[in-house]
Amino acid sequence: MFPHKLIHRLFLLCSFMFLATACSNKKQNIDNLIENDNREALTQYRNEIQKELQELQEKAQVIDDYLASKSDKQQLTLVTVDTVQSSLFKHYIEVQGDLRTDENILVYSEISGVIENLPVKKGQRVSKGQVLAVLDDGGLSSQLAQLQSQESLAKTLFERQGRLWEENIGSEIQYLEAESNYNAAKNAVKQVQRQINKSTIRAPFAGVVDELLVEQGELSMPGQTPLLRLVSLNNLYIDATIPENYLSAVKAGSEVEVQIRSINESFSSTVVQVGSHINPENRTFKTRIQIPSKIELARPNQIAIVRVNDYTNKEAVLIPNNIIQVNAQGESYIYVYSKDEKDNAIVKRRMIKPGKSQDNITEVLSGLESGDIIVLDGAKSIRDGERVRLQNKTGK
Repeated sequence: MFPHKLIHRLFLLCSFMFLATACSNKKQNIDNLIENDNREALTQYRNEIQKELQELQEKAQVIDDYLASKSDKQQLTLVTVDTVQSSLFKHYIEVQGDLRTDENILVYSEISGVIENLPVKKGQRVSKGQVLAVLDDGGLSSQLAQLQSQESLAKTLFERQGRLWEENIGSEIQYLEAESNYNAAKNAVKQVQRQINKSTIRAPFAGVVDELLVEQGELSMPGQTPLLRLVSLNNLYIDATIPENYLSAVKAGSEVEVQIRSINESFSSTVVQVGSHINPENRTFKTRIQIPSKIELARPNQIAIVRVNDYTNKEAVLIPNNIIQVNAQGESYIYVYSKDEKDNAIVKRRMIKPGKSQDNITEVLSGLESGDIIVLDGAKSIRDGERVRLQNKTGK
């Protein structure tokens, strides 16, 4: 069967050919009328031809309408549709973060001295307070022994003077001098003991010796020569910066989706801290995100992709991004499926107000409701009010 538009064209062509044949016999008469400059007759003849053409076009339109009503469904545009239903929608901000730990330090000595002993090795796990290195005390041990002897003597003299003072023997000044000498000797011993304690470097927290930066026999200078790097992986977190315009949406407790691509790990977490300072250079604020201890391969300074939940709607109207079209005025619209008064399947243009988009899905803030049937495939090749052929009908 020929498409009805082609039949229409053929019908008009045949009609014009018929008119041409019918008029060929009158061509001589027309020529005569022109030669005789009979304008009134020419005008009448032209009106007759136009009337005949109008009647032929009306007949052709009747044929078009009939053929369209009886046409094969394959001539209609095929579309697929879906029923809109309210569902949960979450929008995320995606930023880059860095893995950090507050327990990642270079260990220095507090006093100068030659390193006498390094009892730990690279990669060794150590507990809090465990000895990491021992320095030469520079003769402080001998000085301590001497001071302890002086302390013992001062204590004996003070106790003796105290007994005499109780028996009212001796003066008060003698008793006070003995007490002062004893206290000074005790303080001297404590001071030297503190210095000796500084020659033994201990782990400030439990962790792993990540690097050994010196060898036994080297001279250690306080604040200048790092002895080793000590790292703890027990309290890793992600430091992520977020643009300031999201400050009202991101709070402590906000949901976070994290991906560490270098170790192929993904997990869910929460924001545990939101910074109170806006960086004036890039207009961002910092957030801290906790990392579960089960992520064994996580290391400081790794890069993480962070998606922070900044908006949630439990009853959102959602549609695919690719069915949204924009007119010349910048207004967004889609097509909805319905039936006309003759129960024919048609599509109607519907203006909408789109909201946030996430993963190729857009929330519709107005113009569409749950239960509406939207056109999916074929939406870009149809017009408002056009009849269509429904290929399938699905519901989410």
